[in-house]
Amino acid sequence: MENISMNLILHSGNATTLGYEALDLIKNDDYDQAKELLKEAQKEQSLAHKVQTELLVAHAKNEKVELDILLVHAQCHLMNSILLVDMAEKMIEIFEFKSKNK
Repeated sequence: MENISMNLILHSGNATTLGYEALDLIKNDDYDQAKELLKEAQKEQSLAHKVQTELLVAHAKNEKVELDILLVHAQCHLMNSILLVDMAEKMIEIFEFKSKNK
């Protein structure tokens, strides 16, 4: 279970880092490069989702899934990375719209 949790943290952390880098680019109106980083962040999130899905499938099959604080922490990392990437994407949408409609 520790390995599973650490994989969730690893990929979610990578997505978060890419999301923050994208925000810096958004601040400088570099939307195209920010979008590229967010695509990479989504790839990292997909890897984390794969791990999460394996846990959910195991649970659905009534296999024992050990819940510990590290797994809860890992899930928090994934949730936060999803929120960050979604918000960055929305910011690009808003700022591009505003810049085109000035």
